[in-house]
Amino acid sequence: MWPEVQAAKDSCKRELILDGASISKRIADSEALDEGLFELVDLNFLRVSHTCLAALSPKISQLSSKLTSLVLHQNHLASLPDSIGDLSNLKLLDLAGNQLESLNPSVCKLQSLLTLNISQNDLESLPDLGNLHNLHELLITSNKLTEFPAGLASLEHLATVQADHNQIVQLPDSIQDMRVLKSLHLFDNQLTDLPPSLVLLDKLKVLDLRGNKFKDRRLSKLANVEQTQPKGVFKFLKPLHDKQVASGSSKGASSRGGVTEKEVAEIMESIKVLHCADSRASGVEVQITEAVASVRPFIICCIIRNLDLAKTSTTFKQFIALQTRLHEGICEKRMSATIATHDLRAIKSPLLYDARSPTETQLVPLGRQKLITSAEFMKKLQREAEEMRKAKKRSTTSGIHKYLDLLKGKTEYPFLLDQMSNVVSFPPITNCESTKVSSETNDILVEVTSSKSLLICKQVTEELIKELLHLGIGSSLDDEENSPKNCLVVEQVRVVSLDGHLKTVYPSRIDLVDVPCHVERD
Repeated sequence: MWPEVQAAKDSCKRELILDGASISKRIADSEALDEGLFELVDLNFLRVSHTCLAALSPKISQLSSKLTSLVLHQNHLASLPDSIGDLSNLKLLDLAGNQLESLNPSVCKLQSLLTLNISQNDLESLPDLGNLHNLHELLITSNKLTEFPAGLASLEHLATVQADHNQIVQLPDSIQDMRVLKSLHLFDNQLTDLPPSLVLLDKLKVLDLRGNKFKDRRLSKLANVEQTQPKGVFKFLKPLHDKQVASGSSKGASSRGGVTEKEVAEIMESIKVLHCADSRASGVEVQITEAVASVRPFIICCIIRNLDLAKTSTTFKQFIALQTRLHEGICEKRMSATIATHDLRAIKSPLLYDARSPTETQLVPLGRQKLITSAEFMKKLQREAEEMRKAKKRSTTSGIHKYLDLLKGKTEYPFLLDQMSNVVSFPPITNCESTKVSSETNDILVEVTSSKSLLICKQVTEELIKELLHLGIGSSLDDEENSPKNCLVVEQVRVVSLDGHLKTVYPSRIDLVDVPCHVERD
């Protein structure tokens, strides 16, 4: 008797593990497992793995009274004895990594089975598994299966099916009855369409359809980019399912889906939110004084990283035009809010949002070269506005000049200053030259201020983020091959009082909830 078997017998062990080269040599010498093993009738767990075992003795049934876990992975098994079906208490059967070309139908008698792992074999077909009434998990990855296993629709507890790396060409309509299914993995098969009834799997959280050959280009995009999220695929299938219900048809979804190209693009987009605690060393914090309460009291900021403003010859112009469009639209000609964007490399944190005397506060305005007080700058802008109005024979002004009245009557102006007390922004009038964004900028600080409400600041910032996402100038942090097509990385910025009390942080967990894309939060 093998020493491991003898020791298990002497101590009445409930668990026995036999694996590795030494066990494999003994099996090769005797062409079988030690016969004494089958006398260990009190075993709950038996593992024989990484050996040359080519056949399992029919005497395995002698362990049926107590055995609940039988692990036989990474051996050379080409078949199973009929007596395998006598293990009535078995809950786990692991046959992965063998040489099985067929599965003995006796396995289907194991009605206590919770997990069946037959991955990494040479299986071309499976018997009807409908009698495995307690099965929770079916693992059939890396075989040669061309059909989805029969009988699964009748399994009321089946929550996971992993069938990656097979040759499955079609899913049956009966899949709609697998109502407790939570995870369906079909990566790298031969699927060309999907049954619209798939949308009825309302508990499904993971759907991996990558690497298939869908006829519909939009469905192919959704399947390959979404990876494991069923939302986009379900949106595609739902109108088809509704039509089927109305007509009584049961055809697969192959040509006309329920989403437009634009909607597919939205689904392919993603936002990743970085918490400010994740990057304090490189992040930004804004301190706010009570002085701005009577001038322009509301401000939020965030950082957007890994932008590609030089993606095309027109990308940077589109970026600038976007801000102008938002100022004219949602910002109501800067009456409701003002947007400022800064090159993060030029920002020295912490920043200070304060109200100060315009005659004492100097800045180098955007597009200018000389230091000037804000009072002098405002007077200069007023003169320019009047001269332009007269030259063009107009009754109104344009450009930055039309916003001058927003600070009319104010004895103090709002300023955003850096750690060195240099002005980086003068809302709602102008940014400063020192933090100007260029086509080479990768990370930007977004600043939105308002005299009306914090909610307006958030609405404007969210609209800016959505528009930047649609420009397609973002990228994922790790730039993985299977990451979303366009990922915008948004980092939180805290606004605090001078004594350190938190005023607001953006984006918080209640922000960006209505954006039409996946939002990943650390």
